[in-house]
Amino acid sequence: MHAAKLLSIATILLLIPIHSIVAAPGTSSGSPRSVELNERGVKLATMGKLAEAEKYFRQALAVDHGNITAAFNLAGIYLRMSKAGAAIKLLKEYTVSYKEDAGLFARLGDAYFATKDLKHARESYENALKLDPNYKGVHSKLATIMLMNNDLASAEKLLLRAAELDPSDEQVLANLASVFLATGKAEKAISTAKRALQIQPSSDLYITLGSAYELLNDPANALIAFKRARDLGSKDKHLLSKISALEKINSKG
Repeated sequence: MHAAKLLSIATILLLIPIHSIVAAPGTSSGSPRSVELNERGVKLATMGKLAEAEKYFRQALAVDHGNITAAFNLAGIYLRMSKAGAAIKLLKEYTVSYKEDAGLFARLGDAYFATKDLKHARESYENALKLDPNYKGVHSKLATIMLMNNDLASAEKLLLRAAELDPSDEQVLANLASVFLATGKAEKAISTAKRALQIQPSSDLYITLGSAYELLNDPANALIAFKRARDLGSKDKHLLSKISALEKINSKG
C-alpha cells in the first residue's frame, strides 16, 4: 500500500472523540432521575472527568436499566479508559435486548476493534448499517477492516459512501485518495486529495497528490506536491531523493 496513511487500528480509536461518548442512540429513559444522572455524566465526560462520568452513568443504569442512552455513554467511557472488555460485556447484553438500535451495534464494533477482534467488529458494524445505512462514522471504520483484509474494492465503496455522508471529513477523503492511488486511479486520487487539502493540508496528502501526478507522467506538478509535503514536515525517508530526481527531470524539460 502507498506510503500515505490509510486508516489503522491506532487511527480508528482516534475516531472515537469525546463528543461521540455523549451521542445518544435512538431511545432514552422514562425515568427523570436516570435521565438527570446521565446528563451529569455527559457533562463530566465533556470536561474529561471520565472516572466521575463512569460513576454517574452506572448510577443512571442502576435507577433504570433500560436507559440505553446511559449504556451507550458508559460503553464510550469504557473505551476512552481502555476498558474494551467491559464495553463488550455491557454492549453484548444491550444488543440482545435492543436489537434495533444501530448506535449500540456501532459502539460494539468499536469495542471489538479496540481488542483487534476484526471478525466481530466487522459483524457489529455491518449490523449497525443494516439498521441504519446512514449511520455516521461506521462506513469509514468498516472500510478500515476491508483495507486490513486487502479488499480495496469494498473499502473504496465504503469510503465513497462515508464521503457522501460527510463531505467535510478530511480523513475520509485522504484515505479515499490513497485507495484510488493504490488501485491506479490517478485522476480520482488527485481530485479527491485536492478536496481534502482544501479542508486540512497535510504532508501525507501532498505525498498522495505527488504520487498520483507521477502516475500520470506529470513531473512538474509531482515536484510541486512533494515540495509542499517537505515544507509541511514529512518524515517520508524517500521524499528528498524523489524531489532531487524530479528536479533533474524538470531541469531537462
